[in-house]
Amino acid sequence: MASRVSRTQDSALAELARECGLQPQEPGTIDEAFESVVGEHTLLREAGRSSRSDGAAISLLGAGIYDYFCPALVDAKLPAPARVNEQTRSIEQALADLTEMPACRLFGEDMISLLARLLTSLGERQEQPRVKVLLSAALAPGLRQALQTQLKFRNIDAGIVGFDDTSGVIDREQLKDWDTDGVIALVFAWPNFFGLTEALQALLDWSAQGGVKLVAMVNPLLLSLLRSPAGLALGRIDYLVGDCQSLGLPVSKGGQAPSFVATSVQAPPLPDIIGGSLHTVDLARVDAWLQVQGVTGMRAAVERGRELLRSLVDRLDKVAQVSLRFSSPWLHECVLRFDGIDIDQAVKILGGDSMLAGFPLDREFPQLSNCLLLHCNDRLEETDIEAIGGKLETAVRNLSTDSRPVGPKRLA
Repeated sequence: MASRVSRTQDSALAELARECGLQPQEPGTIDEAFESVVGEHTLLREAGRSSRSDGAAISLLGAGIYDYFCPALVDAKLPAPARVNEQTRSIEQALADLTEMPACRLFGEDMISLLARLLTSLGERQEQPRVKVLLSAALAPGLRQALQTQLKFRNIDAGIVGFDDTSGVIDREQLKDWDTDGVIALVFAWPNFFGLTEALQALLDWSAQGGVKLVAMVNPLLLSLLRSPAGLALGRIDYLVGDCQSLGLPVSKGGQAPSFVATSVQAPPLPDIIGGSLHTVDLARVDAWLQVQGVTGMRAAVERGRELLRSLVDRLDKVAQVSLRFSSPWLHECVLRFDGIDIDQAVKILGGDSMLAGFPLDREFPQLSNCLLLHCNDRLEETDIEAIGGKLETAVRNLSTDSRPVGPKRLA
């Protein structure tokens, strides 16, 4: 990538040092100058290990809110009002590179409000008096419900396309049952709420029959490892929508993160979508985060979390009552089924040991009873996985209600 998102940490650190009035090191000499000093990430991991020995929580919660490591240097880049336009262009170019789209625009409002405005804009271009939008049932439940509410008050009907019970992705047969007449868009997530990637070709074939726009909700951090659906579909995805929460603006920082829309060549322009004003602090932070981390750092963070989660899944899969719920390959989160177990009771037991064992899915998806959605970020350690894996194994064996021999495992 030829944008600033691919710049080395050395050059980014040197630029930040100059802005802070410090004497920058020559490129390539920073590591040499501090080779005897422990890196920030290593230091935080050591501190986290120490704090957890004192009872600090170990968390496997994700479900759309991710807390990856963010270098303290990002906070050192002070907002510069005079550079707002430059920073905005820099971030938009970085997002265009990640999404593999020719154009991207930043907005100051939350992602769901922006998406609702986009869909309203598409609906206003139609001749029908009332239009419909189809939403994947595998969108994050909170986001899906908020979007349904906004569409209702914009006089747009919302239909829900369920997910296949075996694969966990959009059910092709259900999708075929929908008449495309009056449907302006299909909204899906990449990857979906369960950490699975949709069968793109099936969506492309269906949408082409009735000229339905495809709108994918994306996490830009994950696009450093998982290729954009726009790239895989050779530009046949019309819009990608997301926000900058994962780019150095976690929920703990407060307030909403800037959102964005990336558009394909053939997609209609967006002149009538007016978002809120962008905050200089947010822009400076995201711009600095992209400079310091770069695509390499982003990919390393996702791969680290995925490696830890895989080790946990491999360990739990050896327990007779535990199995993967869906057959599709997972990326950053996965769903485990616990047969014959009261999963809420297991979560409560681990909570007593300051361990957040994941998100019980039956609260939002009744058909996924006794299933947990698990996620690991790059702040966790192998010792954390060993600890929470051991506790989960013990809880499963103690709570098992099935004393009969367990047969071979099968998917859903």
